[in-house]
Amino acid sequence: MIPLSEAMALGRVLLKPKAMFLTDGEGSGCALGMALTAVGVKIEKPSFIEEPTIQWPWLKKSCERPCSCGGSYCSYAQAITHIFDDHVMKSYWELWTLDQLIDWIKSVEPAEEPKRRKKNGHPSNASLATVESEAR
Repeated sequence: MIPLSEAMALGRVLLKPKAMFLTDGEGSGCALGMALTAVGVKIEKPSFIEEPTIQWPWLKKSCERPCSCGGSYCSYAQAITHIFDDHVMKSYWELWTLDQLIDWIKSVEPAEEPKRRKKNGHPSNASLATVESEAR
């Protein structure tokens, strides 16, 4: 799977920036919607923040907001949504650019899992246990 930061960078040319929706159905959407669009996901629920966590499960993990707004812990998906909606698009108090948001995501997203080879030599995301059992 393509890292979220790369998908978002690619998706920014596919959707115009718009807060509050993964996509509005008219060519605009938020940062997470840009990423989903870039990897070819058909967005079924435009206001459903959980949709990106299907592609990038690490977005469910808890983090501190990367801005000076303070507040409690939230999920990475919620933090990205907050930064995009309230700092990239509205910038009431602390202006962020989409590039800054993408850079922050790069700094926190997990490293890509190395592709493992199956017995027949094709790349796979199979677990080590699966690879070992196939080798027997």
